[in-house]
Amino acid sequence: SAIVYDGRTDKNGNLVADDPVQVYWLSYNQDSTRNELNYIQRKLAYGVQVNKTEKKGEFDISLVSYKKKQIHIFKNQKGQMQANMVIDGKMAKFKNVYVEIEKNFFIPEIAYVEVFGEDLESGLEVYEKIIP
Repeated sequence: SAIVYDGRTDKNGNLVADDPVQVYWLSYNQDSTRNELNYIQRKLAYGVQVNKTEKKGEFDISLVSYKKKQIHIFKNQKGQMQANMVIDGKMAKFKNVYVEIEKNFFIPEIAYVEVFGEDLESGLEVYEKIIP
């Protein structure tokens, strides 16, 4: 299973202003079933905090469990959704993230976060491991 973060778009392909990111579980061992996060997962672990930017249709998001890293989401020149963030000190196109969660009683805590992307200048893969 994996947590999926999808940009929500309107009929014109623009990010939906009031809720631009959908977050859900995708089960690979069944038939790619999609399941919503529960309240604790959404509010303490895998959910996102969304902030509007000065540019219409662009947003900065962060994981509720690790607010130090911002991800800038927008529609690029090709009309595709894109997410950029600083990874290992370089501005990069965000590809994916792995979050290792440890359960402390009923409250999830982050053990570490691995972030993967593509350097916007060189096109090379970039990686950063974050231990909060």
